[in-house]
Amino acid sequence: MAKQSRRNTSLWRARVQHYLTQSQLAEIADVTSKTVQRWESGTSRPRAYSLHKLCAFFQATPAELGFPDASDEEEKTAAQESIYEAEDGITRTCIPSMPLFLLIGACIILAIVILSLRPS
Repeated sequence: MAKQSRRNTSLWRARVQHYLTQSQLAEIADVTSKTVQRWESGTSRPRAYSLHKLCAFFQATPAELGFPDASDEEEKTAAQESIYEAEDGITRTCIPSMPLFLLIGACIILAIVILSLRPS
């Protein structure tokens, strides 16, 4: 049995309250206006990257924007990999910066410890 789509009035309401057209919201989310139309009609959901941009712009949670089950396994995987396809069709990878800083910091600490253990 096919799952019926339900119109996303929360996202529509947020967009209208900010006086945005679907094209303007598409530009903010780095997608096409057709994609925004699909989100609002309930026929598709934003990928993790786009959902993050929407939440940041509207200062709202996914649930407040009409995406309450944003913790699906697919969403988690996309968020972890931070891979997204922009409007121009180019797939980009966004590398999270925090783990990189932790890795660099750990390497520096390890180097200090090794140097301090060397006999003088």
